[in-house]
Amino acid sequence: MGCIERWYGTATGGGQTGSVSVTQRFGCSLRLNPHFHVLVVDGGYVRGKGGVRFRPARAHPSDVEALIVEIATACEAWLARDRKSTRLNSSHLVI
Repeated sequence: MGCIERWYGTATGGGQTGSVSVTQRFGCSLRLNPHFHVLVVDGGYVRGKGGVRFRPARAHPSDVEALIVEIATACEAWLARDRKSTRLNSSHLVI
């Protein structure tokens, strides 16, 4: 989640953002199906003279693509540490 929070901090001009994530390991049939549920504030809060303001993020498609690649790389590293996966290729990424 750190890469998402860093991106939002940059996209909002130094704003503080937040997120909540939950790892779900099994589906309804109790088969192994690891995946994440994530809620991310779409912007950041910036402290100024008038108090705290919300500043929405303005994403460019290339920014989103770079973020997806960074997340995929982090996930591959996490899976490799536990030796649970082989390397993903670009056909696994749906944008």
